[in-house]
Amino acid sequence: MATKRSRRMTPEAREQWRCFLCDRSSSQIGAHPLPVQQRAHLLPNRLTGGLRRYGGAKNAFTDAEWDILLGAIGSELSAESSGGDQIRKQAIAHGYDLCGECHEEVLSEPIYLPCVMNALKKRFMGRTRVDKILLLARVLKLGTEALERD
Repeated sequence: MATKRSRRMTPEAREQWRCFLCDRSSSQIGAHPLPVQQRAHLLPNRLTGGLRRYGGAKNAFTDAEWDILLGAIGSELSAESSGGDQIRKQAIAHGYDLCGECHEEVLSEPIYLPCVMNALKKRFMGRTRVDKILLLARVLKLGTEALERD
């Protein structure tokens, strides 16, 4: 699992950097219109305010929403923490080093097929935003598990 890192990288660390998903190095990626080395967070900054950039949280989770969210995903995070407030801090700080292509062009802007959107629409109706976030996380988890079986 990726962890929090300092903002400044040494030249050696920069040379050793690789995208978590595609495993390409900065030199393999080469010139790219997007920043090559990016940080994708477990939970978006707009919900947690973990980073001060861009004004911090735009619509932060309430304590009740945190309780629901961590009740659902906390077991996946708790193996690496002592529990309680540590899990919340870990969820805020947790991130992955990704290249701009994987982060901005693939993960942030997926193809929304009509059949997927219609299935999500049925399940999103009347749900809270935490329910929707957890549902989408479940869809991704089940989908990746199905890919592993292929």
